[in-house]
Formats: sequence, C-alpha cells, structure tokens
Amino acid sequence: MVYEYSECIEQVEHWRQRALSRQRLTDENAQLLSNLDSRTPDELFHQDSIRPLVVAFMGGTGVGKSSLLNRLAGQPIARTGVERPASREVTLYHHQGLSIAQLPEGLPLEKININSHQNSEYQNILWID
Repeated sequence: MVYEYSECIEQVEHWRQRALSRQRLTDENAQLLSNLDSRTPDELFHQDSIRPLVVAFMGGTGVGKSSLLNRLAGQPIARTGVERPASREVTLYHHQGLSIAQLPEGLPLEKININSHQNSEYQNILWID
C-alpha cells in the first residue's frame, strides 16, 4: 500500500488527539508529536536535483544493525560488540557530495557519529543506524 507523507502526518495527528483524550499521552509528549517536520524529501534535498534515499536501520538490541552498516561501508564505522547494547549512538553514513546541512533543524548532529564516503555506487543513499 502506498501512502503520501501528508497522510502519515494526518494519521499521527489523529493518534495524538485520541491519546490525549484518553489521557495516555502527556501534554509535553503531545506537543512533540505536533511539531513533526512535514517537509517533503524534495524540500529537504533540493541541491542539484540530488534527493537521497534515506535508509534507517531499526530493530532490537543486538540484531546486527551496526554490523550490516559496517558491511555495506566496507569498514568499521558503527560501533559493534558482544556487550548489549554495543551501539549507544546514532551513526549517519553519506556520500561526501551530499550536504547534510539540509537535514531538519534540531537534529542533534553534534551527538551523531557522521561518516562520509566516496563510493559513487552509494552516492544517492543516506544510511542511519
């Protein structure tokens, strides 16, 4: 099923209102949901017609998200280990030609492990672990 991003934003607002009315969501957390960035990828990445595919690895602790990113990168850019959780940070991996300055305002870039590469095969993909 294909969804427009605007439909997803509308659904989040519906869930937010319902959770508030049932007192399952604090006012503070409800406010966070109402501040969702509604810009489209075209609006975020308009430089030279480059609009990367944003791939975010999500899942349980220790399932191999960071290992997968390291395998794709061909080098150890995301922390892995046997102790759970091994990764305690977000890793962003992008082509050096992509300006990450266009990412949404408020994204804590100073807390993110940012790595760039020169592989033209992956120039239009931005990975987040």
